[in-house]
Order: sequence, then structure tokens, then C-alpha cells
Amino acid sequence: MSPKPMSRIATIAFILTFAARAADAQKIYWTDKKTDRIQRANLDGSEIEDVIPSVFVEPYTIALDVAAGKMYWTDAYTRKIQRSDLDGSNIEDLTQGISRYGIALDSAAGKMYCTDLGAKMIRRANLDGSNIEDLVSTGSRSPTQIALALGLGKMYWTAPTFTDDAIQRADLDGVGLETLVIISNSLFGGFDLDEGIGKMYWTDGVHDKLQRSDLNGGNIEDILTGLWMPTGLAIDRVEGKVYWVRAANQDHIHRVDLDGTNVEVVLTTGLDSPHQIALDLTAGRMYWTHPNTSSIERADMDGLNHEVVVANTLNRVEWFAMDKPGGKMYWTDYSAGHVRRSDLDGGNIEELVTGLVKPEGIALDLASGKMYWTDGVLDDARILRADLDGGNQEVIITDVTSPKGIALDLEAGKIYIADAWYPSIIRANLDGSDFEEVLGIGGGAGIALDIASGKMYWANIFQTSIERANLDMTDIEVLLDFDRMPIGIALDLAGGKMYWSHLTLPDPTIRRANLDGTNVEDIITTGLINPRGIVLDLTPPPGEIPTLSQWGLCVMTLLLLAAGTLVFRPQRSFGLARLSPSLGASPSGTPYDNTVSS
Repeated sequence: MSPKPMSRIATIAFILTFAARAADAQKIYWTDKKTDRIQRANLDGSEIEDVIPSVFVEPYTIALDVAAGKMYWTDAYTRKIQRSDLDGSNIEDLTQGISRYGIALDSAAGKMYCTDLGAKMIRRANLDGSNIEDLVSTGSRSPTQIALALGLGKMYWTAPTFTDDAIQRADLDGVGLETLVIISNSLFGGFDLDEGIGKMYWTDGVHDKLQRSDLNGGNIEDILTGLWMPTGLAIDRVEGKVYWVRAANQDHIHRVDLDGTNVEVVLTTGLDSPHQIALDLTAGRMYWTHPNTSSIERADMDGLNHEVVVANTLNRVEWFAMDKPGGKMYWTDYSAGHVRRSDLDGGNIEELVTGLVKPEGIALDLASGKMYWTDGVLDDARILRADLDGGNQEVIITDVTSPKGIALDLEAGKIYIADAWYPSIIRANLDGSDFEEVLGIGGGAGIALDIASGKMYWANIFQTSIERANLDMTDIEVLLDFDRMPIGIALDLAGGKMYWSHLTLPDPTIRRANLDGTNVEDIITTGLINPRGIVLDLTPPPGEIPTLSQWGLCVMTLLLLAAGTLVFRPQRSFGLARLSPSLGASPSGTPYDNTVSS
């Protein structure tokens, strides 16, 4: 009896559906240290999605609309303008691609003005981001900070070149461009003006000064000298004060009278390279941006009641690890000094370990309920472990310099550590004993093990290469040699592939290749800035995907269908066909029935 076409079609559809589900179930996850998010995609790079998203990448300049209860800011990397309530709630994306740095508000007219450093353009738009207008082309100068003199109908901005910095102005409609101030070998960080006294103020981060002049650029004078890398600046026109921020490892917020007298340090703690500052004189608060920590923060104007208003969930996230059976992922937060975990969809974030120096690599021993991670640099460098909930923390290794990636050989009871300094590969027992330097050339970053084949793979950031060797460090091979650094690495042993994050500039990528280094492919090419750790989820969800033996049967079924040698009989477990008598006897010795039930 000939096979029924519909039965054959149904079986093929069944098998292909399972294949599609298997492909969709396998995912690559990665962290990005700069965008502060964890993302995932299919193994071929398709269907990219945020698992833990970020609000912004590099919040730069901030402006307040106190009457409306709103704050606005620019993102120097994404070129977005965003806004939220003053307490950080109700975040909105207003525009993208029109501003790189400065922003100023004309709330009464419902307008915002912004600078675009790359396009060398001054623009304006409605406060909701609509009706964007190009107002002024600044020629060879790249505009940065901007302030408005609404009583004069003027806008002012700073505009550096490679050799000097300048202050320019024009009418609010862009007419009448003037260059008011030019100072050689300077870089103006903060800028604001006070129409009431007819003065404009700026910080010079090269000459370490706070300066001012008349609004027409005349009578330039030094208000304060000997500062250290001053950046953002804002004027309290009620109390007659200038506030400015100082970065570059001396992170303070200061204030001074408008004439340069009565210098005060307002805030010295909890800062990490603050950049621009804005004042809410009604509530007596100051707000500032933190590009390094991707946050916007505020405090009372005397420095009290410091709080984070808007922040990314993650803060320079580094490596991470996955507990698929437990439905959890774990990661290290470099800037915050934390180890955290969440559900695989990013929900239920928990702080497991705090108070670390600079945690990076992390690995899990699920059977023993332990996690291991690297922390610190030089004298602070160490390897720690704890229970999966963060309890029972212990330092197990201290003889490291700049530990990065970490991998576990649980069968042999060994931990492998990649160190960016000397030595590059270190091995010890899981309790830290029997410590040995396995490879002493330096440059270790991500590391991954192929236990079955007795191999280890690592990214070498000094040699900008991916290398492998036997676990006893014989037969060292350079598999791939690049001009930019590979960082994280992960292996798909069943698929014969390795995946790695790659700091190729200006466009970082995530790549894959065969385990011998051949057939290099770009998998993820967009939306990356500083990709770090990589984890592969190669386990299909329970109950959805056939076992390996079932996959073998599916493949064999397709081959036999193509040869026309198979007829179908529904089976209770999978609905697959019975084999024809030409293929031999059943396990019980009884020939297979080659009839098909109707």
C-alpha cells in the first residue's frame, strides 16, 4: 500500500517544527560594560532582545523645568534627549540623533535648544521633541554647552576646535552668529550666564580655572585658579553663588560667591566623575549627571540627602554565569562592587554580595551550591567563593594580580583563572590549595574549558588573539590573531563552535568560528559598545524538544522520506512512522508491520 501524502506532509511538518523550536531555544547571552545591559539573541545573531535593559549610556548635560516638575538630559552616546519627572519617574525618549551634548530650556515658549558636536549644529525643538529645527551651523567649531539669555533674545554656547575654545552667540532664531571669546589651548567644561549682573561664567579644564566675562565677551577675568579638572557649572542667581563639579579622581562639588570669594566644598562622597550640574532653586536641590556610573543624582544644595534619581539597573556589568535548571543568571557589577542574580528574563534582581573592589569573572558549581568570582587589582586582587545565595563568603586565592575570567573543571576539582597580568593562566583546587602558575605570558581575559577533549581556550588581550592548549598546557596554539582585543569566550562543543566578544573599533562585534579557528563569522554587529562576558544557553526547555536519540530518528526519517522507502504508521509517543520490512526486524524479532492505519 502506497504512503498517504498527507501523512508524509504531517510528519515532515512535525519534525521541522521541532527543529525550529530547538533553534529558537538556543541562545547567546552577553553583557555590555558600557551600555549597562544584558542582552540575548539566537545563536545566529537574530532576534536580539534586552534581558535587563538600560535607561541610558552616557548621561551628559541636564536641564530642569521646575515649574512643570521635569528634568531633561542628553545622552552623549545614543544622542538621545530624554526627560522624566524630577524624582526620576515617567522616563520618556523625546528625540534621537539631534544632540550630542548641551541642552537648555525656554519653558515659557515650550522650546528646548541643544548642541550637536558631530554635526556642528545648534538645534531646537518643542519640549516633547517634535518640530525639530536646525538653527545655526557652527562651521569648524563643535558646540558643547549652551545657555539662554531670554531677556536679550540670545543663546550662547561653547565651541572648541583642536587648538582653542570659544564662546559664541546668536539670536534665538539662529540669526546673527557672533564669536565673543577665544582662548587658545583651552577646554571649557561648564558654562552658564546671569543676565541680572550681565556676566557669563565658564570652567577651563586645561588651565584649571573658573572665569567670567561680560555678556559681550569683554572684561575676561579669573575668578578662581589652581582648580583640578573643573567640569560642570551652574549659577544660583538668588544667593549669588556659582556651583561647579570637579572630576578626575578628585570628585567634589564646590560653590563660591559670584566674585570668587567664600569657596566651599559642598559634597565629597559618593561621587564618580560627576559631569554637568543643574539647580532647583525652588526646592533647594542640585542635580548632576554621572556618565561613569550611568546615573543622575541629586542632593540638597548644602550636600545633604544625596540620592540617585535615575540609574541603570546594571553598572558596568562584567562577566556572568547561568543556572538554567534553577532559572537564574548571576553577574558581577564592576563599579558597584556587587554580585547579583535574577531570573533568566531579568526579573527578581537580588543583591548577593556587596562591598567588593572590582569584581569581574564568575563561575558556578551548581552541584555544590557554590559560586566563584574574581575581584580587585594588584594588592586588592583575590579569588572568592560563596554559597549561591551569597552566604559563607571566603577568600580562597590571593596570589593574583589582575584576575579576569574564571572556569571550573568540576570533575578534576580544579579552578582556572585568566589573569591580565603575569601569569596569564592560573590553576588551583576548588578550595584554593595546590596553586600553580600554568602559563606565564600575561594577557588572559575570558577562559573556557573543553573537559572531554582536555582543552582550554582563552582570549589574550595583550596578543589580541584567541589561543588554546591542552589542560596540562602542552600544544599551545594561536587559533586567531586580531588587531583588536577579544574579551569573553564561550564554547558550543556539540556544534563545534566558539563564540567571543571582540572590541573591534569603531564597531565592536560578537563573533563565532569553528573550534579550530576556521570559518569566522560576525554574529552581532549593532548596538554594542564594550561587550564582555558571553554565556551560551544550549539547553532546550523541558518537554519541548526531542532527545538526541529522537533527533537521530527525525534525521533518519527525513532521509528515508527523500528516498521513498518509508511508509507511516502513527505511534502513541511521537506520531512517527514505523519502519518498513526492508529495514529488518523489530527488537522482538517480529517483522515491522508496513501497513498504514486510516
